[in-house]
Amino acid sequence: MAPDDPIGHRVWRGMRNNRGFKLIALLLAILSWYAIREFTSFTTVVRGVHVRVLVDEGWAVLDRSVEDVDVVCRGSQSDIRYLNRDQFQVEVDLRSRSESGTREIRLNPSSIKVPGGARAINIDPPEITLTLDREGERMVAAHAEIVGNPPDGYEVAEVVCTPSEVKLQGPQGRLAGMTEVKTAQIDLEGRLKSFSLTRSLQPPSDLWSARVEPDRVRVDVRIVERSSSLDLTDIPVLLLVRPDTPAISLSADIPMVSISLRGRAESLSRLSSTNLTAFIDCRGLKPGEPADLPITVVPIPSSVTIVTQQPSQIRVELPRAIGETPPPLLQPDLRDEGGALKP
Repeated sequence: MAPDDPIGHRVWRGMRNNRGFKLIALLLAILSWYAIREFTSFTTVVRGVHVRVLVDEGWAVLDRSVEDVDVVCRGSQSDIRYLNRDQFQVEVDLRSRSESGTREIRLNPSSIKVPGGARAINIDPPEITLTLDREGERMVAAHAEIVGNPPDGYEVAEVVCTPSEVKLQGPQGRLAGMTEVKTAQIDLEGRLKSFSLTRSLQPPSDLWSARVEPDRVRVDVRIVERSSSLDLTDIPVLLLVRPDTPAISLSADIPMVSISLRGRAESLSRLSSTNLTAFIDCRGLKPGEPADLPITVVPIPSSVTIVTQQPSQIRVELPRAIGETPPPLLQPDLRDEGGALKP
């Protein structure tokens, strides 16, 4: 610096003066910078962040390479401590650019809005491959997704979804093979009684976009005690008659009845050939008129059903009282009005 330059001389002199204070200020600036850098350089990885694809109306995502990505965020410890995947998402906007075919889209971390003072610095994977197709619709069955089993001794008798059919909208290339959509899972663990609930319908796949209308159905689940079988033989048969009824004529000796039962195990365990009775109700018989009458077995609980019964009926005839004559047969009138025989 030229000594005759008054401005340059003053600058040079100022730089040489108070060197100790200047050195301290420089050290403090360096320490502050490191402190700020250390305070804001915490990083965390938020896994499973959903990638949302925006397309024009009438278009749908036929296929995609990934559904979720991992996002690396940087910020202060307090900013990143409570970050989770539900707080933000990655968007790919293809509106006004929707067309059939496959393309690769670069994901930009700077476009992600992160809560607080943190920011996204990286996405893994950094690219997503998308295939678009025209959107169509199809009616498919609503299917309840049942998991688990009722306790021992119980079983599911029936599962009904209302409505039973829903409208599925999605890429035409995928709809052709679709026959049903499933509800969110319904756990039967510990359930002893029938119940009803409302469940949302799940997308058929995570790799292609679809909409379901309606998006929820009512599910009725009927639970019953598990059915068991029981065969009983040699059940005695009684005749139910009026007190003054004479001896009844049967087509054969009164048989023993054999039955096959089905119902709740607890109810069946209380039944045996000795505590059941079979009877034939003969109180409605008319003398001299044979009839095939059913054989009824009692008592059968309402929770038990008779599957087969042998025999199920028998022919019974009530004889006429002693001295009773049968009604005369109607004869054709062979005489004319004057009493003479008709020619």
